[in-house]
Amino acid sequence: MDDELIGPFAEWANLQTDYGAKGDGVTDDTAALQAALNDLTSETKVQMLYIPGGTYKITKTLNLNGRPGGQGDSWGGVGIIGQDPTTTIIKWYGPAGGAMLVQNGGYGTRYSRLTWDGSSTAGYGVAQWWNVASGVEYGGSAEHKDEIFMNMSIGIQAGRMGANYGQLDSEGEIRRVTFMNNTYAGVDVGSFNALDWWVWDSHFVNCARGVANTYAVGDTGVTLGAGAIYVYRSLFQGSTVADMEIANTQWFSLHNNVSIGSRRFFESAPMGTNSATLFLENNRVVESTNSVPVSIGDLGPAFLVDNQIQGTTSTYNLTDPTIGEDVLALGNSITAGLPASVGTDQLLNIDNTIVAASSISTQPMTLPATPQWVTHQVYEVPVGANADQIQALINQSAQSKDPQPIVHFGLGTWTIDKTLQIAANQSVQLVGDGFGSILTWFDSSVPGPMLNIAGPSKVTIRDMMWYGVNSSGVAVITAVNVSDADQPGGRIQIVTTTPGAINATHLELTQLSIQSMPSVNSVSLNDVVNAVSVSSGPFGPLNMTNNSSFLMTDTWYEGPATALFRLDSGTFTYQGGTMAPASHPGFTAADLTQPDILLNGFSGVASWLGMEFDLSHIPSHVGIDVEGETAQTQAYFMGITSNEPGYYQRAAGNSGAGTVGYILDLTSTALLALGNVQVQAANQGSTSTANVLAAWKQARSLPWDSTPYQVPKGSMDLRFYRFKADGTAGIVIAGQ
Repeated sequence: MDDELIGPFAEWANLQTDYGAKGDGVTDDTAALQAALNDLTSETKVQMLYIPGGTYKITKTLNLNGRPGGQGDSWGGVGIIGQDPTTTIIKWYGPAGGAMLVQNGGYGTRYSRLTWDGSSTAGYGVAQWWNVASGVEYGGSAEHKDEIFMNMSIGIQAGRMGANYGQLDSEGEIRRVTFMNNTYAGVDVGSFNALDWWVWDSHFVNCARGVANTYAVGDTGVTLGAGAIYVYRSLFQGSTVADMEIANTQWFSLHNNVSIGSRRFFESAPMGTNSATLFLENNRVVESTNSVPVSIGDLGPAFLVDNQIQGTTSTYNLTDPTIGEDVLALGNSITAGLPASVGTDQLLNIDNTIVAASSISTQPMTLPATPQWVTHQVYEVPVGANADQIQALINQSAQSKDPQPIVHFGLGTWTIDKTLQIAANQSVQLVGDGFGSILTWFDSSVPGPMLNIAGPSKVTIRDMMWYGVNSSGVAVITAVNVSDADQPGGRIQIVTTTPGAINATHLELTQLSIQSMPSVNSVSLNDVVNAVSVSSGPFGPLNMTNNSSFLMTDTWYEGPATALFRLDSGTFTYQGGTMAPASHPGFTAADLTQPDILLNGFSGVASWLGMEFDLSHIPSHVGIDVEGETAQTQAYFMGITSNEPGYYQRAAGNSGAGTVGYILDLTSTALLALGNVQVQAANQGSTSTANVLAAWKQARSLPWDSTPYQVPKGSMDLRFYRFKADGTAGIVIAGQ
C-alpha cells in the first residue's frame, strides 16, 4: 500500500492549543486528553485530534466511547494522530496493571504517530473492549499505524470475555507499528469475535509473544483468549515464548516475515481433536533458541511453504495427543529434518531442501519508514456547498501546479444533485477527516453515479463516507464509475475500504489490488487478469468470468448469501479463510439449495486451500459441487475443514473428465459422548505431486514486495483508502 501523510487540516483539534495540555512530562495531562476524547465522541465537534510533540503524563485510564447505540454505524472514523511517534509520547503514571486507553465501541477509529510508554507498570496500551451493555455502538475496523507500544504487559488487546463483552472488536489493521519490551504480548486478541486482525510491516522486539490469542480479561477474572491474527512482512526479534502463540483454534497465517533469535516462530498448545488451519509461507526463521522453531498442537491442516528455517532437532513438531495431523511441507529450505508420520498422520513433503545454516541470512529485514508529513495545495469545500460548487473546486484543482492537490471535506454532510466529474489526465485527491465527512445523493430513484473518473488519471479518495439508499433500503446508486482504466503498469488500489460491490471489466494491463477490507458486499470480475485480495472481513459472492485471474487470501464470510463462488473460466486461488453461508438473516428458501462453491463446466485452474466451512445453516450441508467437467477442468480442494460431513460432491465421481483433487481435508463426526470432533477425510481424486504443485502455483507467485509501486506516467493510478460507500451499489471499473 502506498501511504502519504497529509494534514493537519485547519478543522483538526489541537491537544495543546484547544485543550490546554502541556506535554512537558511533568504536568498531569489526563484531564486535557479525556476532554479531547469526549469531543471525538460527539457528532458535532471534531473528528480528528492532533497531538503535537511532547511527553503527556497520564495518571488514570483514558476512555474513548462510541456514540449511543441503535443508530447504525454510519458515524465513526475519528482519529488521534501525533506529530511523530519518536517525539509524541503518552506516558503512564497510573496504577500497576491498568489500561492506558480503553476504547468502548466506535467504528473505524484511527490511532497514528504516537508512542504509548507503559513505564513498565501498565497492563495495556490500547484495549479495544466493546461493552455491549453500555449502550454504545459496536467497535470494529480500528486502525493503528506508525505507533510504538513499549514497557507494558500487552500493547494492543482486542476483545474481552464475559457476559458484557465478547462481541466484535474485529477487522483491525496494524501497520508499521513497533512493540518493545511487552511482557505478555505485543498484540493479543481475547474473544471469539476478535477476528480479522491484520498486522503489516511491524516490528516486535523483546516481547514474550509477538502476537497471541492466549489471554483475555473476563467479567469474573482471567480467561483464555480467542480470535485470529494474520501477519505480513513483519520482523520479530527475541520473543521469549514465540512470535505467534495460539491456544484457541481458528485459521492463522504468517507471510513473508523474519524471525531472529526468538524461542519459537510459531507455537500452539495441544488442543485435542480440534483443527486450526495454519499458513507459514515465505518466512525466514533463524537463530531460534528452541531446537524446534515451529510447534503444532492441533490437527491442522498446516501448510509450510517456501520458508527458510534454521532448526537443530526438527523443523517442526506435532504435540497434539490426537494422532491424525495433516501437514504439507512444500519448497522449504531447512537445516533440520521433518518429523516422521505416526499412525494416521498425513505429512506430505514436496521439494524441501536441507541446506547449511550459513546459507540462510541472519540479517534483519528492512521495514518501511514512518511517512513524513506532505503539504499539498488544499481547496476547502464550504459547509453546505452544492454539486456545482464542489465541481468548481475539482476543476480549479486541475489548474494547480501541485502534483496531487487536495479537495478537502471537513465535518459535515454535502448533498449533490448531479454527477461529479474528474477528467482524464487529472490529478486530485478527495479527502475527508473521517466518516463524519459525508457525501450524499439527492434522489434514491436516480442511479447516479455520484462520481465519474475518466482514465488515465491519478486520483485518491480517502477518509470519507458516501451514502445513498432508496426508500426501500435497496442500494441502487453507483458511488464511483471509472472508465478507460486499462493502461500498461496501471494500478487500482482499494485499501481499508467498505465499498459495497466491486465490479471490474476488461482490465488486462492494470492491476487491481484489494487489501485489509472491513467488508466487501460482492466482487464481479470479467476479463480481469491481474487481481489480488489480501485480508478481508465479510467478503460477499465472487463471480468470475472470461478467463479472469484472481488470488484471495485470508478472507472471512458470514452473511445471508450461499452462492459464494461462481466461476466459468480462468485462474483462481482461495488461500485461508472461513465461509459461513446463510448464517445471517436475509436469505431465501431458494438460497438454501445453492452450494457455496459451484463449478459447472469450468475451464481453467481453481484452488481452495485451507478453507473452513460452517455449513450448519444449509439443509443439504453441501458446500462444494463439481459438475459438467471437461478435460479443461482443474479444481483442487486442499486442507478443507467442515463442521458437516458430506460437504463435497463431484457429479462424475473420480472418473470425471477433469482433474479434481481433494487432499488433506478434515470433517466433523459424532464420537459417542464427545460430540463433534475433527477427523481426517479420505483423499479423493488426484493427489499427485504434480497436482499439489498446480494447486499452489498461483499462491506461490504472489509478489510481497513492500516497496511502493511506481505507476508509469499516462497510466491509471487510482486509490481508495478508508472510503466507506454505505448503501450504494459500489464501485464500477471499466478498462475500455
